[in-house]
Amino acid sequence: MTVRELKSACPPKAEDLRALQSTVAGILETVQRDGDKALVAYAKKFDGYDGPIRLGDKEIEEAKRSLPADIIKGLDFAIERVTAFAQAKN
Repeated sequence: MTVRELKSACPPKAEDLRALQSTVAGILETVQRDGDKALVAYAKKFDGYDGPIRLGDKEIEEAKRSLPADIIKGLDFAIERVTAFAQAKN
């Protein structure tokens, strides 16, 4: 999904937003309580990923160089939104 598609998406209904906030709050609580163990479990649950969750700077830069610019923009936008949501909850 491109940044344009994300930004032009219809806002969620209030009840959907409440359910989403509840789900995210539960995930954040679990991660805060259980740390890396929770991250590993969520990576497997949501992404089917069963590998290391910590990468070195070299691996991160190599992966980033392999992505198209529009994907990087979309990821940066998603990071901004998730960060803003987490900060608003504190």
